[in-house]
Amino acid sequence: MRKMALVITVVLILLVSPFAAGFSVTGGSARFLMTASPGTVKDLSLELMALASAKDKVSFNATPEIVNLSYRLVSLQNPDGGWGYFPGSVSSVPDTSYAVVALQMAIKAVNDPKFDFKLYRAVRKGVEYIKSSRSGNAWGYVPDSIPMYYPTVTALWALGESGYGPTSSPVSSALPELERLEKTEHIPAPEGLALKVFALKAVGYPVSNSTVDKVRAYLFNGTLNVEERAMLTYALVLCEGTTFDALRAVSLLENSMRKAGDYAFWVYTTDVPPATFDAVAPTSYALLALSSFSPSVKLSPKAPCTYLSELQNPDGGWGFRKGEASNAEATYYALTALRLCYPLNSSFIKRGIEWIESDYPVEYRTVESNERISPGYFYALESMLKFGLMNRSAKERAITLIESVRLKSGLWGSRGLGPEPFDTALAVRALLDLGVSPSSPVIRNATSWLLSISSGGWGIYYGRAKYPYMVDENVLTTLTVLEALKGVVNSSSLRPHLEWLLNQRIDGGWPYMRNYTVASGNLTYTVRGTPRLDLTVRATLLLRSFGYNYVNDTLSFVLASLKNGTVYTNTLYLASAVEFLLLLREKPPVTLADVSDLIRKGMSKVYSVENVSPGLRKALSKALGGSVSVIRIARPSQVSGPSIVIVPFKDADAFVRGNPYFNLSPGRLSWASSSLSFNASDSILMIPGLLPRGPVLFVVCDNQGVLSEVISTGYLRYMQGYAALITFSDRNHDGKIELGEISLKSIG
Repeated sequence: MRKMALVITVVLILLVSPFAAGFSVTGGSARFLMTASPGTVKDLSLELMALASAKDKVSFNATPEIVNLSYRLVSLQNPDGGWGYFPGSVSSVPDTSYAVVALQMAIKAVNDPKFDFKLYRAVRKGVEYIKSSRSGNAWGYVPDSIPMYYPTVTALWALGESGYGPTSSPVSSALPELERLEKTEHIPAPEGLALKVFALKAVGYPVSNSTVDKVRAYLFNGTLNVEERAMLTYALVLCEGTTFDALRAVSLLENSMRKAGDYAFWVYTTDVPPATFDAVAPTSYALLALSSFSPSVKLSPKAPCTYLSELQNPDGGWGFRKGEASNAEATYYALTALRLCYPLNSSFIKRGIEWIESDYPVEYRTVESNERISPGYFYALESMLKFGLMNRSAKERAITLIESVRLKSGLWGSRGLGPEPFDTALAVRALLDLGVSPSSPVIRNATSWLLSISSGGWGIYYGRAKYPYMVDENVLTTLTVLEALKGVVNSSSLRPHLEWLLNQRIDGGWPYMRNYTVASGNLTYTVRGTPRLDLTVRATLLLRSFGYNYVNDTLSFVLASLKNGTVYTNTLYLASAVEFLLLLREKPPVTLADVSDLIRKGMSKVYSVENVSPGLRKALSKALGGSVSVIRIARPSQVSGPSIVIVPFKDADAFVRGNPYFNLSPGRLSWASSSLSFNASDSILMIPGLLPRGPVLFVVCDNQGVLSEVISTGYLRYMQGYAALITFSDRNHDGKIELGEISLKSIG
């Protein structure tokens, strides 16, 4: 037994309100169970089930506790393969069934071959015990005892979790017996009903509508103790998923929650102080229900756009890495990505543009002084052009500057080495973007030279050698050349170079060089390159324009890279990820789960374009954990910080612009892969957005009464998906919209 029992007893007597802003009920429940000391095999099993279900839904690492509980449960297995009620007691079918279900859920949660192997043997022995303990077609509490409902339904649950379907033996012969035995059951009817749902869902047998109706009737009209409510809520979630009835049931379950510090728990006794074991079972079932609704906790709780903006230096520019001095290239990539996230008048974009404006003259003078075009000048120029900061006169001066630093050959490069592919490509692209015609002699001369010196990739060119040659062909230089030549020469002329680029792809991405040679003393050896996120995105976008589609592969590469914390300190990598995700609209900058997380933490203000009804204000106050002050606004610029913004459909177009992933037009919501139609008169749209000061939830709605019903279910704390469409209809024609007449469709 752990030494936490006394602590738990103290915790249990600290009774406070069921929900408080800034508190995670799922996390609080898991924390409570991780410190509990279950005294029975059933409670230990339920605790393990709950923690396994919540593993990815909490902000801390629950895996070590899941592993410890699993090994503890295995250590309590009897030689005959079963488990008893208490450690060391005679094996029984129900306790063995609970243990098998728990271990199977732990295996799925941890998904580690070494861990799985240690548990498989115990599970196999437990299943064999259950199968050999049948009495006829059903089960009693122990082998050769009178068949009863409770051991039969738990045995079916365990067999179902172990892969036995409705037509497999012994499940097929036991299902008819379950219906008969249910009529003679001696356990409380709500508990028996919930266990029946668990068993039928586990074996894959349809749960009848009448059974689900009974579950609803108990939850919304019956008298239940806390454990029964938790069990039936989990049963309804298993049957229906994220319906509003299920959300309402979860909300009612939260009303009976108790909280102390960071702990959340449910107790089915009125004794004060309650015994520790009185809380384990109801809290476990509650957590099983909550985990089905809670979105997975991401390694990075903030959107990549936010991280990118936070890399900005105090002077307004960006360095290649966090804390490094600002430079034009990093600032160009950061601004290019962030303009897809935020309005151009957001503070960090404005400051970034101001930095570029101050840096451009510096880069201009550097080119004049060194008589060579530089990446710094190129990216400062491209930023000035992208954000409309150059008038005709400034563009003409830039053209004159670039042409003035050409070598005698009419190309660009080093006075020492001669013309260089990289320099020449930068100059060609800059001139084209400044409006110089592709047919001009300067562009034609540079284009012909670039194509003449390589039949594959480009690298460093030694043009002043007796026999000019090129070495170190690399992806960066090749991309720069191809980006400059795209649209200037025909595709067939670039095909060999594109094929070279394709051949450089390794491990799902593009490195600087596929292989390169390293010298160490008198030895040289070849090193395999490592894919870079920025080059991978550039290559994918370029190749896509020529008909090569690596979007899905690169999407996987980008998302995997974002799980690596080091990406969030590298401006080029992070900006490339943001640009790829938003430019191709493969993933929105912020999801409903992101906003829901802020709502659970109590970080959201409420704004509304129109007056809010008392009913809606009351529902919002309950959902946000305190009295809500709704701020009237007329313009999106008035929204400050993480917020809920309630907007009527007539004003939606002016407000819902914080998520470039979606396009909202009258009667239609469109996104990258699809669209859906709706009628404003019987619909509510939930669309997350990302404004300069934080994530927002745009609630587009003309019916505040229905919106109040939706919010009262607790939906705001459990939202998932990229967006949601809520529709409603007075199907029973009684003149009002009830919860059963409201439907939810999550997008993404």
